[in-house]
Amino acid sequence: MRGALEHWPDEPQDVFLARSPRLRQTFETAYGRNASYMHGHHGNALLSRYPIIGPENRDISDHALEKRGLLHCVVKVGGLDVHCFVVHFGLLARSRERQLGALIDWVSHAVSGQAPLIIAGDFNDWRNRLSDRLCREIGVVEVFDAIRPQPEFVQRAAYFTRDRQPAIELPEALAVAGAPRMVRTARTFPALVPWFRMDRIYQRGFRVNAARVLGGIEWARLSDHSPLVADLELVYPGA
Repeated sequence: MRGALEHWPDEPQDVFLARSPRLRQTFETAYGRNASYMHGHHGNALLSRYPIIGPENRDISDHALEKRGLLHCVVKVGGLDVHCFVVHFGLLARSRERQLGALIDWVSHAVSGQAPLIIAGDFNDWRNRLSDRLCREIGVVEVFDAIRPQPEFVQRAAYFTRDRQPAIELPEALAVAGAPRMVRTARTFPALVPWFRMDRIYQRGFRVNAARVLGGIEWARLSDHSPLVADLELVYPGA
């Protein structure tokens, strides 16, 4: 890209974005390289207004054709350690299931059950097969699910219909008696006309004040995925 575009910056993209003259302050950055090739490399990055401590990037590639990784950072916010995971899962369903297992295992061993937690990135989970397990096993909530909770009567109606017409096949999350309701996520791909639910922000220990998708031609020029923005308010212990 540096040779193809005039005035292309010499510094890495995460550093360039963190020091943009339009920002009120400089952000700290952490970057985990997942793949290298002739004209550059790509990976996961985190930008933070708060101090970043001990970033660690792990290779969770499931096969040679897709390089995938998990970036973990501890961010110091008001004296608390907020654990942040940036993810990029694979295109194959079996790969995503194994990569989710690696994420859950890492969180379970590295993060206290009471610690604030944010997990965000491209899950490539357009069929919504991963959310229920992730929410159940480590106690997180997807931000769009938090601000637009599905009414309980919808699930009751689904079970009512199933019991009277057994031939009707219900969504997997409703097909098991006692299963939690389906997690609601945002449509982010393709950016110009978002339809598939690919990207997620999960959290624990925060109050979700707002969540939205940034749409429009200007955003579509920057990426084939629409950005997600969430307003999270840290809930301090005992507050």
